[in-house]
Amino acid sequence: MCVKFKEAYFEYKSKAKNSWKITSSALFVRLDAFSERCQDLMQMTQTIMQFNKLEKIEVGNTKGASMTNAVKQIFEEFQNAQTKFCSVNYDVMDIEQRAFDDDFFAFRQTIKELERRIAALLAQSFEDCNTIIGKFKLLESFEGLLNRPSINDELEKKQTVLLDLYKNDLKKVNQVFAEGRELLAVNDPNSPISRNMPVIAGALNWSNGLRGRIQEPMDRLLSFT
Repeated sequence: MCVKFKEAYFEYKSKAKNSWKITSSALFVRLDAFSERCQDLMQMTQTIMQFNKLEKIEVGNTKGASMTNAVKQIFEEFQNAQTKFCSVNYDVMDIEQRAFDDDFFAFRQTIKELERRIAALLAQSFEDCNTIIGKFKLLESFEGLLNRPSINDELEKKQTVLLDLYKNDLKKVNQVFAEGRELLAVNDPNSPISRNMPVIAGALNWSNGLRGRIQEPMDRLLSFT
């Protein structure tokens, strides 16, 4: 609404025959301050929605229990910061309340520290995963938080690792396919098709399984680009 109001003003100012000599900065100083306050509160609301997802995150693998406890600790500290900010005794929409700037700054500083801890935890859990699918599932469990600055920086470092793992898996699948095709060509009893299936149906089922092995990681890779 604030943006539309300013757009309407400048539209009719450009159409006016007589020049409007009022400076825009003087005219919209309170409106701009209110608009900025709204953006701050929208940012805070988005942060709350993203961090609330920590409540249900369960980390697996060998260090899963300790990592999950660390996530819960971060979530508790976030709740404390949220409660402290939301319990202020003034109207947060009142631009005359300068205490908001200090309180919001303190809230953001806490969030930045929690982001750094999540990024470190994510990196450690990522290394603990033994399979590419496990790594993807870990990242997906933090979906919504991955766009936070510190966490996104850590994610970018892991993209090369994911690509290398996928490349190696492609090579393995290609090797398995080539070896299996040779065995099928000579009707070798050690061929990869199931013995209770016809040759063509068994070959199709086997090759479709290999395709699924490389298709799922590719779909997940594309979702992170």
